[in-house]
Amino acid sequence: MAKIITKLQKPHNFESDERGIAILLSLLILFLLVTLILDFDYETRADLRAAGNFRDDQKAYLLAQSAVNAARAVLRDDAIHSPAYDANTEFWATPLPAYTVGDGTLTGAITDETGKFNLNVLANPRTGGLDQKRYLILRRLFENLDLDPDKVDAIVDWIDNGDEPMPRGAENDYYQSLNPPYSCKNAPMETISELHRIKGFDDETFKKVAPFLTVYGDDKINANTADPLLIEALDERIDQPLAERVVANRPWENAQKLKDLLGATYVDVLPYIKVSSNVFLIQAEGKVNDTIKRITAVVQRNGTSLPFLYYRVE
Repeated sequence: MAKIITKLQKPHNFESDERGIAILLSLLILFLLVTLILDFDYETRADLRAAGNFRDDQKAYLLAQSAVNAARAVLRDDAIHSPAYDANTEFWATPLPAYTVGDGTLTGAITDETGKFNLNVLANPRTGGLDQKRYLILRRLFENLDLDPDKVDAIVDWIDNGDEPMPRGAENDYYQSLNPPYSCKNAPMETISELHRIKGFDDETFKKVAPFLTVYGDDKINANTADPLLIEALDERIDQPLAERVVANRPWENAQKLKDLLGATYVDVLPYIKVSSNVFLIQAEGKVNDTIKRITAVVQRNGTSLPFLYYRVE
């Protein structure tokens, strides 16, 4: 009779299962801890970067602001020691090179706004109507820049208070037909960037003509700082060689000294020129690490007082 041999089952090891579960739980806890640590580290680094960027941003702004204050001090000093005339040969016209302050640098430059053509004088301030002589000066400037002089008509319509468009201009009907529509201003311009809203002024045209134009100051141009192309535009009898001689003989201590050089054109040009300035553009920059702050300001000098007409931070 065959023997039937039965194999005894080995008892289940519950202690081994508990150790496995404990290891899994430990790994899970470790994973969660590592995740939390990494997340905390990322947030901490992000907060540190944000704090660093904020710190650099504030430092850069203060450096740019310091450059603006320095420029105003230079203009104030010039008003005290050299009040007769303003010219590009003077100290204020020399750009401030990169100057290190702490862990940053600042730069600045002053430009004479009076050496440009003030667009707001196209319309007579008393009547709001066209100033014919200044209209012709601006048309000649456009011609000197190889731009269509008929674009000037649209500027006149933007500024004057009438509703009848110039021959090549545009009034409210034109601007209301655009998408999106907007109104013709029919008032003095506040910034030169308004040209972008005027008929016929694309980016290329704006970049070409903007350095010669302003919306600040009075109705006279500083012959000591004006570009030769603008001087040439003052009268149809002033050609390029004559304009270059005006520039070559600068600075002019008073406008009357231009009489011998301009000859017969002097009497007609004199109402539109002067040799001093009272409105200046200040461009300042502060840099700390990779952070840059720029300030564009326009100041009006009245003696030693220099209030802001415009102030923008970028």
